[in-house]
Amino acid sequence: MLTKSGVIKIADFGKSERFRVADIDLVMVGGLCGTSPYIAPEVYTSTHYSARAADVWSMGVIYMVMRLK
Repeated sequence: MLTKSGVIKIADFGKSERFRVADIDLVMVGGLCGTSPYIAPEVYTSTHYSARAADVWSMGVIYMVMRLK
């Protein structure tokens, strides 16, 4: 989703983790979050991973799908 100002928001209505980053650089989460085709590899291989990095991976996959379709 995009906000009016062009900011990308990730929405997943299945398996998701809500986190808020105000002044924290790294938010670690655990467990399976996301939709299977878009899940970052570290979600499957690590017990805890960076929520922001996993979201960047998902945005990259979405971008590639949009560009290649």
